[in-house]
Amino acid sequence: MKHAVASALLLAGCGSPPPRAPVAGQAARAGLDAATKVYSDCVASRADTVDVAGALPGDVVEAIVKVCRPARAALVGKVAKFYQLGHPALRDDQVAMVGEESVKDIDGPIAAAATVTIVDRQQVAAKAGQ
Repeated sequence: MKHAVASALLLAGCGSPPPRAPVAGQAARAGLDAATKVYSDCVASRADTVDVAGALPGDVVEAIVKVCRPARAALVGKVAKFYQLGHPALRDDQVAMVGEESVKDIDGPIAAAATVTIVDRQQVAAKAGQ
């Protein structure tokens, strides 16, 4: 009888493990990824559609980044929130500074990709006008 009960208990433990409870870091990371995509897509979609005729690419990118400033600010906030999970003793201004500096790291590549898109569009338009 003891063996039957022990065997039943062992078999009962062979099922699927219970679902894991959500972790704050995972949720924050998902929000961070979503905010990064929103900011990147904001810049990229405008670079694909904005009027570029006769404009300097740098000026166009600067105008696009200004339009996308709310998406960038949201991303800074998400980065700060994510960072604060691992560093709860930091003051809000310190965490905000980390968020800002972290987003600055991706500003360059996002702007560079937009610049390439704008230059490509200008070259296509120039060839079509010849």
